[in-house]
Amino acid sequence: MKKSGQMKSIALPEQYEVESNFVKKWSFADLHGSYLAWIILFLSALVSAVAWYVSYTSVMHAAEERFRFKVEDIQASVQRRMEEHEAMLWSGIGVFKASKKVDRTEWYEFVNALNLETFLPGLQGMGYARFMRAGEQEAHIAEVRADGFPDFTIRPAGKREFYSSIVYLEPFSGRNLRAFGYDMFSEPTRRAAMSRARDTGKAAISGMVTLVQETASDVQRGFLMYLPHYKKGMPLETLEDRRAALQGFVYSPFRMNDLMRGILGRGDEGIDFHIYDGGQKLEGRQMYKGGLDGSTAEASPSRTAFTSTHVISVGGREWALDFVSGPNFISAGEESQPFIVAAGAILIDLLLFLTISSLTNQRRNAIKMARGMTQELRLAKETAERSTEIEIVLRRAAEETNAKLEQANDGLLKFSSIVAHDLRAPLKRIETFVEILKEDYNNKFDDEGQDILTRIDRGSSRMRMMLDSLHSYAKFSSVSIEGKTAGISSIVNDAIENLQGSTGNAKITTSLESGLIVSGDRILLGHVLQNLISNSVKFCDKEQPEILIEAKPGENNRVEVSVSDNGIGIEPEFASQVFNMFERLHDEDEYEGTGIGLSICRKIISDHHGDIAVDTSFTNGTKIHFYLPKALLDVESIDDEADMPVQSSVAA
Repeated sequence: MKKSGQMKSIALPEQYEVESNFVKKWSFADLHGSYLAWIILFLSALVSAVAWYVSYTSVMHAAEERFRFKVEDIQASVQRRMEEHEAMLWSGIGVFKASKKVDRTEWYEFVNALNLETFLPGLQGMGYARFMRAGEQEAHIAEVRADGFPDFTIRPAGKREFYSSIVYLEPFSGRNLRAFGYDMFSEPTRRAAMSRARDTGKAAISGMVTLVQETASDVQRGFLMYLPHYKKGMPLETLEDRRAALQGFVYSPFRMNDLMRGILGRGDEGIDFHIYDGGQKLEGRQMYKGGLDGSTAEASPSRTAFTSTHVISVGGREWALDFVSGPNFISAGEESQPFIVAAGAILIDLLLFLTISSLTNQRRNAIKMARGMTQELRLAKETAERSTEIEIVLRRAAEETNAKLEQANDGLLKFSSIVAHDLRAPLKRIETFVEILKEDYNNKFDDEGQDILTRIDRGSSRMRMMLDSLHSYAKFSSVSIEGKTAGISSIVNDAIENLQGSTGNAKITTSLESGLIVSGDRILLGHVLQNLISNSVKFCDKEQPEILIEAKPGENNRVEVSVSDNGIGIEPEFASQVFNMFERLHDEDEYEGTGIGLSICRKIISDHHGDIAVDTSFTNGTKIHFYLPKALLDVESIDDEADMPVQSSVAA
């Protein structure tokens, strides 16, 4: 064979010229590609800052609402207890009205039967004070002395227009013995309350006093509650009538710290609580100074203190209730929540930044590789002897590029799976707090609070569904379908069987031609059918969903499978939109779901080298077709196609 002395010129294929143009076109983007990652990192950081602010605001709002609920609860407890004490005094009035003469023994048995230590803890006692005009006191003293108290007298001594004398006071022991015979009407603060009770016929509370029961130790601020006792049969219509008919007072003395301890127990560990007499916060009018443990110690202010002052009316007298949150009112967990949210968001920002930077570097490397390939191709044009070698190099380079692209795709899928997994922990924390609110504080929320709690619960449930769907999307993308075949009939039968019990009263009918074998994974394709059948049941406004599954040979050596129903249908303009990730055509209150099911179906069918679409000509509901490559095998070699029914009807 005659050899030529000249080098033969090789024409470069058109695709390589296009690749060269591509390299030139994107060289400018390559120059600025790294900036994109930094821009996204900056924007993500802004979003993280907003997330921190929203979380911080939410924590503070929740703490403020909790403070308000506790304040209202304490205020209601104080008012309710004082109303109970008033009711108890009215029962004492009833004893005097029901008895011709109440003696000391009868009063003891009455008070003892009330079991005050159990039902009204913190009460100093319950007594009766006789009211007298000048000239009547000597007979009263003689009567009490004759009753077994030879040293009895009215204290303090002195001449006055009116007298009162504490005759009965149970328990008649300890501190209360100091009050026996004391004339409360002689002291201005007590006299003002007794006069108000006498003139109005209602319960009256005195101003702040020091009780005569006090000793040298543990001295507490106190007050008294009075109810007037009028003589039987006398008129009470006018002020003069009530003053003329007054016979005495049923009353109770209160030591303020003992009373509050009986109402609040050891107090609230997050609330500092003070009471001022007269309805104003004046230093000299402070009746009660409660610490965080129910003691009288001052509480140090909270880092973020909430304060509130309420004025209530008790027995015709105003009290100012002052509240301030303690240093531990907002727990360490609540304070750390915004920072945890910010840290999680920053971690996601960094992962996103690293991913984009990695993709940018891979793209830059791919472009460099393409440039190197172009240079090699230019050299290949100069020599024919190296044409085979260049072809091999190019093929290997293409395979390496495809492998790297597949690795990048796998990385993105793994990243999606990691995101779906790692977001479960903070989501679980939200769900746990919602359950705590439901179990411990549900009855304290108003209608708006109940609605907000329901929205949070529904939002966290939807987020969990979305994370599960995202995990499923990544999981299905990792299944290999190479070399697998499956029979359409077995796929349909398995899908219907797997959905048994979850399709209600749906009527499922099949029309399947025999011998239809496709290339693909039987479980993945079954998932597609299950998803389409479930959608047909879910999006149906009829009393009984009717579903038809058909399969027949299609064009271009493919198999056509369709699922149609009598449901609400899909508008033609949304026919392609429904396959997008997280795309929903209806509000989640109407139909549940995450909007990822059809996206997974499209992914599975695409991985099987098939197509899926909505039949826009179908007007009686929804009809979705998908096409799969027919397997190049004999039907007899597929075990699961044996005795395949051509048509069947199933009422699920």
